[in-house]
Amino acid sequence: MSEIVKSAVMLAVWPVLIYATYRFCFWSLKSYLKREQS
Repeated sequence: MSEIVKSAVMLAVWPVLIYATYRFCFWSLKSYLKREQS
């Protein structure tokens, strides 16, 4: 039972982690470009 719960949690967490990492990279890249222009 715990194995099923563990894999379900993993499946739920992975997209959130990937999305958060993507958002962070996009935000830092955008602020970096903004700093380069000024």
